[in-house]
Amino acid sequence: MTEEADLIAVPDRYRTGLRGWYRKAGSIGVLASRTDALKREEKLMTASLILQRKLFGLVYRLLQPDYFDVMPRDSGVYVSIAVRTNRILPEVSNPGDIDLLVIPYEGDELLLSRVIAAEIKIIRASFQRQGKSPNEMGFSQAGQLLDAGFPYVAVLHLIVSDQSPEHAWEPMGRTTILNEDGLCGPLTTELVDTLPKRLLDRGIGRLLSARTRSEIGLAAAFLGATDDEVTHVNRGAGMWFPEGSAAAPNPNRKPEIGLEIAAYFERNSRWFADIPRFDPERR
Repeated sequence: MTEEADLIAVPDRYRTGLRGWYRKAGSIGVLASRTDALKREEKLMTASLILQRKLFGLVYRLLQPDYFDVMPRDSGVYVSIAVRTNRILPEVSNPGDIDLLVIPYEGDELLLSRVIAAEIKIIRASFQRQGKSPNEMGFSQAGQLLDAGFPYVAVLHLIVSDQSPEHAWEPMGRTTILNEDGLCGPLTTELVDTLPKRLLDRGIGRLLSARTRSEIGLAAAFLGATDDEVTHVNRGAGMWFPEGSAAAPNPNRKPEIGLEIAAYFERNSRWFADIPRFDPERR
C-alpha cells in the first residue's frame, strides 16, 4: 500500500464513549501541598492554567485560532498533564514527558488531527528580577515531539511573580460594559500594577527570538502575582490576556499516532480535564 493510501486509511476522528472529568465553577480542582504551592511547582502551575478555564481558552485560541473560532456548541478539549511519552509511543523515550496533552473533541468524537503536545516552562519572576528566564526554553523537547510525529506542538511559558510596590503602579483607564451591544459607562482612571504586562511582553519576545522551528506554537501566560491568585483562592482576581503565536501543522506528522493517542485516552480518560468551548452551566 502506498504512503498516500495509508494517510487516507487512518481516520482523523475517533468515537469514544468516555469523557474527562469536569469541575463546576467554585469546586475543588486539585489538592496540593502548601510546600508545592509556595514553590510554584511545575505540575501545580500547569494545573493552575487548566483550572483557569477562561485563561486556558485564550491560550488555546492563540495556538489554534483557525479551529477555535469555528468550534461547535458541543465541542471542547480534554487536557492531561505530565503524560509519559512512551505510554503513547513505546519506542519514543525523548522527551520523557508531554507536559500538556490537548485533545479536541466534538460531541463523542476525538479530533485526532488537531491534538497538541506542549512543553511547559515556569518563569518565576519578580519586580526586582523582571528579566528572569527559564534554565531551558523548551524548544529542544518541542523539536523531539515534532520528530515523534505529533500533529501540533507548542511551547508555553507560564509566568508567576510578586507584586510591584505601589509607587511603580501606572494610571490606566477603566470603564464598565453596560450591555451586549458594547455600550460603555464613563471612563475613569485608576492605578494598576502593570508588571504582568511587562513580563508577558518580555516572555513572548523571548519565545519568538528563540523559536527553532516555525511550526512550533508559542504562548506566554500570566498565572498570578500572589499565592491566592495562583491557587485560585482569590477567585475575583482579574486576568491578563496571554500573548502567543499559532502552531502550524507538523509536516512530519505520523497519521497512525492519532489512534495511539485515542487508545491512551480510552485507558486514561479519568486523568483528562474536560474544558468545554462554551460554558455548560450557562446553556
